[in-house]
Amino acid sequence: MPVRSLPAHREAGRGTGWASRAYSGGKAMQKNALFVSFVLALLMAMSVAGCGGGGNGDGNIGDFFDGDLGGSNGEDTGPSLEVRDPNDQTTTTVNIDEPLTVSVENVGADVHYRLRVTGPNGELLHPGDGFLIVTDEDGDALSHTVVQHLDMDQSSMSQTAVRAAQTGDQGVGAFAVGDHLLELVNDGGEVVLERGFTVTDNPYVFCADSSGTAEASFTSAESVHAQVTQAGGTIEDGTYDVHLISDLNPVLFNGAGLPAAQGTVSVSDGSGIVDLGTFDDGAWDVVVDIDGDDRFTAGTDLLSRARRLHPCFVVQDASGSTSITGQIAADAGGNYRDVFDPLAASADVRDVFAYMTPEQQSQVTERLAVDHYVVDHQDTWSDGDTLSDVTTAVESSPVQSNALTTAPWRVWPRSALTSGCYDAVIDANRNGTYDAGTDFVDNIDNAGATSCGLRVANPSCTDNITITSHQDGDQFQSTAITLAGTVSASGTTSEMPDSGQVTITSGRESTTVNLGSASSGDFSADLPLFAGANQLTVSFLYPDETTCAKTITLTNGSAASANVKFRAQLLWDGDTDMDLHLVRPGGTYWNSTDDCYYANCKVGLDGSGSNSVDWGEAGEEDDPKLDVDCIACGNGVENTWLNEIPQDGTYTVYVDAFSGSETDVRVGIFIGSSQVATVNCGSMSSGSNTDTCRVGTITWSGGDDGTGSFTADGSKGSESTYQSAPGQLLLKPLKGDVYERR
Repeated sequence: MPVRSLPAHREAGRGTGWASRAYSGGKAMQKNALFVSFVLALLMAMSVAGCGGGGNGDGNIGDFFDGDLGGSNGEDTGPSLEVRDPNDQTTTTVNIDEPLTVSVENVGADVHYRLRVTGPNGELLHPGDGFLIVTDEDGDALSHTVVQHLDMDQSSMSQTAVRAAQTGDQGVGAFAVGDHLLELVNDGGEVVLERGFTVTDNPYVFCADSSGTAEASFTSAESVHAQVTQAGGTIEDGTYDVHLISDLNPVLFNGAGLPAAQGTVSVSDGSGIVDLGTFDDGAWDVVVDIDGDDRFTAGTDLLSRARRLHPCFVVQDASGSTSITGQIAADAGGNYRDVFDPLAASADVRDVFAYMTPEQQSQVTERLAVDHYVVDHQDTWSDGDTLSDVTTAVESSPVQSNALTTAPWRVWPRSALTSGCYDAVIDANRNGTYDAGTDFVDNIDNAGATSCGLRVANPSCTDNITITSHQDGDQFQSTAITLAGTVSASGTTSEMPDSGQVTITSGRESTTVNLGSASSGDFSADLPLFAGANQLTVSFLYPDETTCAKTITLTNGSAASANVKFRAQLLWDGDTDMDLHLVRPGGTYWNSTDDCYYANCKVGLDGSGSNSVDWGEAGEEDDPKLDVDCIACGNGVENTWLNEIPQDGTYTVYVDAFSGSETDVRVGIFIGSSQVATVNCGSMSSGSNTDTCRVGTITWSGGDDGTGSFTADGSKGSESTYQSAPGQLLLKPLKGDVYERR
């Protein structure tokens, strides 16, 4: 089948894309027995490299995933042990085809526990002494997936091989339908917390090849199929719409609208398969709309998603022998990050995590786990280079077998950080050496330069940086601010810093803005912000390679304000210039009367400035607003919104690649205070057939008291593709009120 233009969310890379594209995976898991296995995540004092099977063996590891790794929310809610579903919601029921994920919070700082699982027959599941749980300084543990389905016919590793890889710990491997018990046990053998859950055998959907065999990784030439089975439940014969959502999408709330259907699946006798076509790029989850209402209905519709950052399928290039380079060092939310501040107070950004959804297949694919190394920086990596970890231990994490995709996994806690310049390496074959085309290396910054994979700031020079415009903990109602301050050379070197940057992080979103050299001692930058709490890390690199950093928290309440009817947020990777456009009902793209964009709609950082568009009544209350035109951001963020509805109808959102090199683009759509979609436009470049992305449409009815819905598009083309009269002369305003013929 030909490549299809997705009517769903197209994925953009998070941070700098992989230089050589790599293999990611998904849900190579089906029915029959489930096996319990676990990587011993010894975060500080112990190494689990090569456990159970020598340096190259997978040891006591199943094909399971690590879940969402958010930190403490700062509230003391008491000790908790919870079961989470694939959509990161608390649950007491887990379907037998899903991974089992648990969260442990507020149980004591830097403490070791064991998590035991007892099956319906009263027997302990393997390993009998439980899975190791290590809490952080907030008393929280990584949210681990501890059980994953493996089937001989539909997985890359047979049940026999999994059993052979396990150690001799007492306990059984089968995970059966029925009631189970989780117990959190301390070093003295005392049960601290317990939680019951029930395993069911209900209908489900998974990604597969044309034969119906589960598969998670596909090249751009291979067709992706969705296979539906009723398992131990019931699905009525009929035809059902199949939808795709980006795996970067936030929680898919019950009742959330679905993008246009990618295809339909015909179910007969409890089974059906559909060819979804071929895809250029992206990581995707699948929803089968059983009740046919174009909305996600929890408990009724089928969702193939092993939590966010673990897709049903990923599009990847075939393996090769060249180095696979891309960003790996990240924060807890999976945001790639160049600088880590040991003095940062927030658990969201303080520890070093490794996260990878690579775009090229490794030459080693049949893995249940990989080893993570943090090593001294090298500009060039060669076959056979020894991996010498600088942290307290080599960390092992689970991966999606045959794909090697891993969710964020903590590899270096804040309490053990040492200042310096490092690279992050994922040792896919677990042999302790670097192998080009097999292992993955991060020795680049957010701009792709081979400077350092990550820098750890020197805590002794945090006072070199003074932020004068804001204080830690400030709250405000604005989508952007002007951040200003001073930087000195005292305490490090007599010379001023070579360069600086601000990294803004809020949960699962992040952007980096370059500050320049600040040779005068002053710095200032217009920064677009995210909704909610933002962690801002200001950092400077000195000529002697010292990095100084200061992190503050600012809370932006503007996006949650009741008077914001809808909002589009543009995010892109790389130092280039992308622009957000909002066209009113019946209007024309690039028409200065109909189209809100940088030349006529920018109102300033606090939204109080004046623009020149007039879409409704006199005054600007019902006119659209754009906060900033982010021209020279390291990564960019722009917001366009309406506080009042000037007219009912269909509003269209576009992105234009104004200038600069090719970059990856995504757009978040908010209706009221809820994010309803993330549309991934993928790679875009100015003056090409990917110059413009038609993000989608917001349809509104009922005026200011009404409601809106969003339909994703994600198609790309040249600017003329989306003009009402293709071929007409387009006068595109340049920055500075100069016009360019297009």
